[in-house]
Amino acid sequence: MFGGSNVNVDPESLKETTKLSLKGAVKEFSKWRKSARDSPRLLSLACIVACILILLADITTALGKLLTLQPVALAMTLHTMLFAILAIGTEISRWYSMFGLRDYLALWFRFTTRCVGRGFFHVFVGTLAVSQWTAVTVLCGGLLIASGIFTALSGMYASSRVNRLHKELRAQCSSGSKKGNVQMSAVEQQFRMMDADGDGFVSVEELRQYLKKDKPFEDGRKYPSFKSVNVHAEAEEMMAILDADGDGRVDCDELFAWLIAKKGGASIAFV
Repeated sequence: MFGGSNVNVDPESLKETTKLSLKGAVKEFSKWRKSARDSPRLLSLACIVACILILLADITTALGKLLTLQPVALAMTLHTMLFAILAIGTEISRWYSMFGLRDYLALWFRFTTRCVGRGFFHVFVGTLAVSQWTAVTVLCGGLLIASGIFTALSGMYASSRVNRLHKELRAQCSSGSKKGNVQMSAVEQQFRMMDADGDGFVSVEELRQYLKKDKPFEDGRKYPSFKSVNVHAEAEEMMAILDADGDGRVDCDELFAWLIAKKGGASIAFV
């Protein structure tokens, strides 16, 4: 009753569909990477307000401890003030990079570049404030603890989504090439060659300099996705797409995602 029918699939259409799905996956990947780094603005604002109020209260408290000769309590108050200033800096650096603050925090306090790290740090500062047991510090410290917990939870959820999407990207890439199992190691090797200062990130200037040199691998084979690249345009485009927090650099996972979306899974493997 039902006759068989042959369905002709245009290879070019299938390739284009795959490319579009990869681009959508990379877009989703970039969005969740941004969420893993940037806490919701309301929580950031709550943290900044709480820390400012704690600082104002602790200035008076520190003067009182100094005049009444209580060195231990004074040291605790000064530490709370110092960490509150650092907490304010970690949140402001997400929006503005003043005096190289963002680079400084990324170098010396890298854990603050993620929601989870900042969240736990806020909880720590909040507990210091609550331990002073004054009306202002208890209320503001409690607010800081609550915002820190929610910041950490949002970061954990975003990180879980990033990990899942990363696995999906690798699976899609592997399905497009028989050499998919070695593709990530190939990207890691390429990334190490591009990361001139070895800090685990590639800046737009490092990428631009690498593309100008067009370095080969040790065995003389070049990486196909970087052939005939418009150095300035492609470097800026890559950063615009993947640099979610605007710090002008990407890591190995972001580079991997960009390559498979830009050039397709099969083209990542060596030729």
